[in-house]
Amino acid sequence: MIQAICDIATTFATLLLAAIAIWQEQIVNFLNPSKAVIEKANFDGQLEGTQTEPSYTYHIKARCLTRFRSLRGCRIVFREVVRKLDAGNEIRSNYPVWRQLPWAPSERTEFRVTISSEQEADAGIYYGNEDVYVIPCYVQGGVFDSRVQRGERATVRLHLMADNMIHDITALLVIDMRGVPKTKPKLEIQNG
Repeated sequence: MIQAICDIATTFATLLLAAIAIWQEQIVNFLNPSKAVIEKANFDGQLEGTQTEPSYTYHIKARCLTRFRSLRGCRIVFREVVRKLDAGNEIRSNYPVWRQLPWAPSERTEFRVTISSEQEADAGIYYGNEDVYVIPCYVQGGVFDSRVQRGERATVRLHLMADNMIHDITALLVIDMRGVPKTKPKLEIQNG
């Protein structure tokens, strides 16, 4: 009788240890979920071009809020851009695949990054001579209208995804190109 109880306890403990070894990351995420936020980093526009051909770059940042844990395989993606025109019309651009914002600097950063504290991503470029704001993304197939013209107010629903997060972190990036021509756009981020 005692031998049977010991055998059952040993079998149960072995199965429990095997389950913990296999699903360790999921168990840790359930008990201590990863937390993050999308914040503004540079919404004043950093001059990249020249005085005769000005272009201004804008950045957002992903910040990890969980102590002693990194966000692995992070990316900031979007699937829809909603444009509101001065006339009051609304244009929705839905994409069948996620579009990913490039991490900064885009020349030296992988598509997926590990964030221990924070990492910046490109939020867009305003070209002064053309008076247009361009939403950047890694090259992907399909048609994508990345330009926000003068007189438009575009809203982009961003999703911060990571391999070790249970739920996406969402935020709205608002690009306001209404107003006086040849002036920089107004950007804001709304978490939620």
